[in-house]
Amino acid sequence: MMRENFSSGSNFEAMWGYSRAVRVGRRLWISGTIGYDYATMDIAPDVAGQVRQCVANIRPALAAMGSDLSAIVSLEIYVTDPALAGAALDAAAAEQNAPAATTTVVGFPYGPQVLVELRPFAILPEETPS
Repeated sequence: MMRENFSSGSNFEAMWGYSRAVRVGRRLWISGTIGYDYATMDIAPDVAGQVRQCVANIRPALAAMGSDLSAIVSLEIYVTDPALAGAALDAAAAEQNAPAATTTVVGFPYGPQVLVELRPFAILPEETPS
């Protein structure tokens, strides 16, 4: 099967050598995404706001592959504090189409303001061009 990479144009992708998303057939792996708003160069102080921005940052990769949030079938949620897990899952559930989900507590190298990271996996519709 052919592999198709999608880049958002982020300097980090070029610097660290990764793609925002990788498609193989109908499967789409999307890189871990934080809630940094690149338009305002800011990040929300709360988990729900960061999750909303994570989702906004994920949408372009799905759109580039001819799909949307409904294609997400699995979601890995990473939080910096166990106390944030419930709020992160609630916020993600409000934005998604009830994917299978796992929440893990981690330490991030991004700085203390980053509270959550989302890593979705999607199955694209059959009619999506490759």
